[in-house]
Amino acid sequence: MRKEELADRLWVSSRTIDSDLARLSLDSNDPLDVMGQRLAVDMKRSKRKFEFPSKVHPFFLTFNLTQVIVTLEGLKVMSEKPGWRLYAVKTAQVVWKQLSKTARARIREVSEIMSLDMKWYEGLNDDADNNLFLDEWMCSDSNDANSIMLCFKNGLKCDIQYRNDEGKDVIYLNCKILRYDGEMINIKMDEEVVEMKIEQIVASKSSTSLKKDLNYKRDN
Repeated sequence: MRKEELADRLWVSSRTIDSDLARLSLDSNDPLDVMGQRLAVDMKRSKRKFEFPSKVHPFFLTFNLTQVIVTLEGLKVMSEKPGWRLYAVKTAQVVWKQLSKTARARIREVSEIMSLDMKWYEGLNDDADNNLFLDEWMCSDSNDANSIMLCFKNGLKCDIQYRNDEGKDVIYLNCKILRYDGEMINIKMDEEVVEMKIEQIVASKSSTSLKKDLNYKRDN
């Protein structure tokens, strides 16, 4: 959508659109603050049009503390699934960071009687990124199967290093992921279809070169 179209739809001036987009950008000196966290979005400007690698879906929790704990415990279980790991962990980090000091103290207080693994909870503080929104590229990396969901969902070709049942590492390049069920994936490379165990994927990333990946993340 062009800036003028956006201004017309929102009944504001083009100058307001420029100002708001500047505050949303990753390098803003005056970022939007939502519940104590920075809301910044990757975007690309081209011929007065704006494109985003991932859409923002605002989702603000109005939970009691037990609902928070249940949500975090569910995300902890999901973080044990290789394909979902980074998405689950980064979602849990966003939830944990939104909690007040009082809420976190209360969770620590009840952790023993509720059999909570506080080492995992405290580990949610390890991520220094204080941005409320992370696009899908930010929720992926080349470790294990962390890029499988990104490639599968978006129809991207994928490079995979796989450790087969004989313990030998095999490299598959420019693969298309045909099926994913949380435990197994089916990939197609050229005319060959291979079934893989998710837990035996050593590394994965989009088939775009690493340099191009980094440029995409910076430019978009």
